[in-house]
Amino acid sequence: MTRINILSANNQSEFLATPQLFRFKYADGRNGHEPTLLIKCRTLLIKWIVLGVAMQLRFRPPGDELLYGLKILDDGA
Repeated sequence: MTRINILSANNQSEFLATPQLFRFKYADGRNGHEPTLLIKCRTLLIKWIVLGVAMQLRFRPPGDELLYGLKILDDGA
């Protein structure tokens, strides 16, 4: 189920400062904190995501921080 969240002040300023970006956050939800993927991108990329293009979300803990990346498999090659 897709839900729309209002960005916090910190996220909003970061999203306004960049043309494309995504963040993996824990947002307050019905059952406490829920993992949430925040995406700002071009309309064509949103269309691919909505249509169900395969995606890979990868995580790697390099010490005290968490690195993550989103790969959108929009090209057959």
